[in-house]
Amino acid sequence: MILHSHRPDLVKLLKASLQRMILEENLSGSAGRTPLSWAAGSGHEGVVKMLLERQDVNPDWADADGRTPLSYAAESQHGGVVKMLLERLDVNPNLQDAHGRTPLSYAARSGHEGTVKMLLEGQDINPDLPDADGRTPLLFASKSGHEGVVKALLERVNINPNSSDCTGLIPLSYTAIFGDEGVVRILLERQDVNPDLPDVDGRTPLSYAAESGHVGIVEMLLEREDVNPDFPDADGMISLSLASKCGHWQIVSRLQGRRNANLDWLDPNIQTPLRRAEGPGHIGGVGLSSEPKPCGHKRSQTRGWTCEISIPALKAREKPVSDRTLHTTRGHYSGRQKADHRIYSSLSLRNLSLEST
Repeated sequence: MILHSHRPDLVKLLKASLQRMILEENLSGSAGRTPLSWAAGSGHEGVVKMLLERQDVNPDWADADGRTPLSYAAESQHGGVVKMLLERLDVNPNLQDAHGRTPLSYAARSGHEGTVKMLLEGQDINPDLPDADGRTPLLFASKSGHEGVVKALLERVNINPNSSDCTGLIPLSYTAIFGDEGVVRILLERQDVNPDLPDVDGRTPLSYAAESGHVGIVEMLLEREDVNPDFPDADGMISLSLASKCGHWQIVSRLQGRRNANLDWLDPNIQTPLRRAEGPGHIGGVGLSSEPKPCGHKRSQTRGWTCEISIPALKAREKPVSDRTLHTTRGHYSGRQKADHRIYSSLSLRNLSLEST
């Protein structure tokens, strides 16, 4: 299609073409995308302006995936096009595509702070619409570590900071997994945030931060009086057990040193956290190692995934970090449709997880 081109005479050629034919509103090409859809997604403001001047052009036409011109423009950070489309009364900013995602969802996921703010200025915008997997714009932004977008969304009173996806993970849980301290700090500033909400596996944000080795996030969560460090997950593991299992000694020390620390908690293997630290792979005990060690322990087959293994640990094995290796360290999923909900920040796979649908 001609709109793919970036030739200087693009607008001139299209204008001449439009003068010779009537462009019906449902004129579409590949995957049901109209000329306006292609122009909006490519950021061709001149072409978009010309098309919107025609009375027979539908500016909210959805393609085969249910995506509108506004959806493509918002995802691609074309602020000028977004502004032109939002000025139209016949453009619905809350229109959801086949995956349940709105233009705001795409802008938030991509980290386009300016576009997000522009969309939020609309009086009829719903900033908290979840997609088919329960993921809201706030959850997308938090998962991706976009601090500016998270802050802009949380300024809205009609945003639920505790909204969860289909696996029960909330924005704070994702930031605890990926280690985004700035986003955690912003989320915890909201008075209505619940920092101790468990997911379907009984895992809390503190549980994920402790197992993933994010010391700063663990410290922030421990400062809260509404966080229970001894909350057991579905496998009977508490945060101290998980940190000990994966050799995160700084975190073990902080959890151990808190008042009323439960050092006698027995996991399903009838081991206390410190007893587990004395096992294979953790020779030396608490406080004698500053680097995480591959613990080699697997979660139960019903939960499926293995604990984190850091990149330094992988390199120490003198094996290339291939796709197969990364898949192994992420673990095998059982009874799960979405593998992207259990990817650890130590493997830097945030972008991979976001591409799944």
